[in-house]
This record gives sequence, structure tokens and C-alpha cells, in this order.
Amino acid sequence: MERYNTLIKNSNTRNRGVSETVEMLFLISALSLLVSLILLSYHSIFRSAEEQSAESTLQNVGAKIVRDIYSVYHLTIFPGDLNIKKRLEIPERVAGRTYMIILKPGELILKGKYKVTIPLSNKIPVANSSATSFNAYIVYSPDDGKIRVTNLE
Repeated sequence: MERYNTLIKNSNTRNRGVSETVEMLFLISALSLLVSLILLSYHSIFRSAEEQSAESTLQNVGAKIVRDIYSVYHLTIFPGDLNIKKRLEIPERVAGRTYMIILKPGELILKGKYKVTIPLSNKIPVANSSATSFNAYIVYSPDDGKIRVTNLE
């Protein structure tokens, strides 16, 4: 009889060890699920912050390009055959990527990972043109009387 009692006692301790192990596995899996959900939510928050930062940087770059276009335009008002070439002092990368500068009548578009459109006066004679952000220039030629963006070097 005593032997039977010790077998039952050993069986209970064995079952208790198994249940504690299963309990710990459930706890670890629930904790890892919780950590994964927290990391995913932080990723989306940081991603939207990166997007807003990149778009505001592109807006600032676009405003600088528009100012440079206006300054070239004011130089073209004076009589004479001036070929004007102005290098754009802009960052070559925004959010780690290069971007395109697209000039159209009435608007300037900066397009890379994100896209920003800046309005431009329709009175300024611009040609449909585009350039990458590396070595970009604003060019005016009196032959056609239009301002364009291009890469020269």
C-alpha cells in the first residue's frame, strides 16, 4: 500500500511540474504577443513622423526653388540678350532618397518617395522641364524666352 501511495505522490508532483511549464509557456507567448503589438504601433507612429518631416522638407525646398525662379524671372525683364544660369542650392537627398524637380506652367512638383506641388504664377514663362536633385540649375535662354530646370554638370 505504501508503494501505491508513493506512486500517487510522484504522479502529483509530475503533473504539477507539467502544469507550471504549460503556464510559463502561455505567459511567455502572451508577453511576446504584447511586445510585438507595441513594436508595430511604434513603427506606424515613427513612419508617419518620417512622412511629415519629409513632406515639410520638400515644401521648404520647393519654396526656395520658387524664390530662385522669381529672381531669374526678374533678371529677364531687363532688355538684352542674357543667358542666365543659376545653380540651385538645395539638398540632394530628402528622407534618404533623391527626387525629381518638375517644372510646368503654373506649378513646381518635387517628386521622390513623397510628392509635393507648389503653385507658381502663370505670368512667369516656364517650359515643361525636369531635373534630378543632383546639380540642378535654373536656365533662361532669350531664344525662346522661357525658364527651365535642368542638370548641367
